[in-house]
Amino acid sequence: MKHKVVIAEHVDGNIEIEREVLGADVEIVLCKAKPAEAFMEAIKDCDALMTTNAKPMNRSELAGMPKCRVVARYGIGYDSIDVEAATDLGIMVTNNPSYCVDEVAEHALALILSAWRRVTQHAIAVKAGEWAPLGGGKIRRLKGRTLGILGFGAIGQGLAKRASGLGMDIVFHDPFVDESVLARSVSMDELLEVADVLSLHMPLIDSTRGIVDKTFLGKMKQDAILVNCSRGPLIKTDDLLEALNTGEIGMAALDTTDPEPIPKDHPLLACQNALVTPHSAWFSEESTIDLRRIAALNVAAALRGEVPTNLVNKDVKLSYVSQ
Repeated sequence: MKHKVVIAEHVDGNIEIEREVLGADVEIVLCKAKPAEAFMEAIKDCDALMTTNAKPMNRSELAGMPKCRVVARYGIGYDSIDVEAATDLGIMVTNNPSYCVDEVAEHALALILSAWRRVTQHAIAVKAGEWAPLGGGKIRRLKGRTLGILGFGAIGQGLAKRASGLGMDIVFHDPFVDESVLARSVSMDELLEVADVLSLHMPLIDSTRGIVDKTFLGKMKQDAILVNCSRGPLIKTDDLLEALNTGEIGMAALDTTDPEPIPKDHPLLACQNALVTPHSAWFSEESTIDLRRIAALNVAAALRGEVPTNLVNKDVKLSYVSQ
């Protein structure tokens, strides 16, 4: 009997890469996440589910897949999946921990440079018929300024490598990383106190959700730039709005927001000192290929009765894995 793999909200609708990895003996079903009834009908007999963040998988939905061996995330974060429930149900959860490290580090640096040099504001002004090279706010030399990185995993380290070429002083805080040749480890309080630019590179978990709140923002430099290419809910949006509107911090450059996608009439978009991109930091032609291939390789391993390389819930108990 063929294995059935359901792909929810595929990246671009083309499944050639997944087909190549999974093989012709696997039935692949493309399924939109809505309506919910149709989605549940499609996944009820699947052996594997491949999903993006567009379709959160809670306990009831996971329980509706009694044959499912693995839920494979097209992405690094897996906060859209109830991992504890999956573990209880004997379902493996996998992710793509390395597919877009370069892209996100590059995008964070692009946001830093654009915000610091007021590139976006100036470009918009010129298109509107204004020619004011000295307008748009105070601009200082970036060399010698301090870049603070909160979360020093692969992406944070990738940003540090790139920013070092700009002559910035780089510091970081990460409870799981004690030291690095790339940057100096500091306490959270010192990070907020010294950073001219603060870039977030943390996963979204219970302890980091809403970490950037009124108290956090109040400890930052008044003219600091906050950059977020991780997860929108790391930041309490209302608190950030207040800090931007009152001048408590200088600017925010965000690739992820809460809510997301951000509504057209959201007050954050009216802030002159907010720069927002549409959660595009992960994207390049190369990263998309990596994203799809790694996710499919994780599924292929599970269908063969093996433990996938990128298993998230390592304590899951599996009856069908080869010993």
